[in-house]
Amino acid sequence: MNSNRKNIVGYLKSDIIKLLNLEISPGEIKLFYGGIKHIKNRRLDCFKNYKDKIPEIIRTPDYVGTHPKYLNSVEYIKKMNTNILVAVRSDEFRGLYVATMYDITDSKIIKMLKYGRIKKADKG
Repeated sequence: MNSNRKNIVGYLKSDIIKLLNLEISPGEIKLFYGGIKHIKNRRLDCFKNYKDKIPEIIRTPDYVGTHPKYLNSVEYIKKMNTNILVAVRSDEFRGLYVATMYDITDSKIIKMLKYGRIKKADKG
């Protein structure tokens, strides 16, 4: 961790913003100490197994979407040994930050695709 108690783990790209019709600007995505603590408390196995993969999940997701409860949020999903979702939120004080991460089932992905909550990410 650096002196600001944060790590930059990715970058929200303009193509994702356009795909999801978001009203936020591209920018660095940070993982703060509080986010690490939250994930470790709730999803310790997921954190242990995939914390080093967060930058890869953000850089090359299989799916991206938004959470209906959080305006201008981005959920990055990548198939690894399991499907991992990294939820990114935005606020005026912290900017873009990782709020949580967890594993999700194939059936949940199918349902999210069906209802338009997520979209296939462009690999180009």
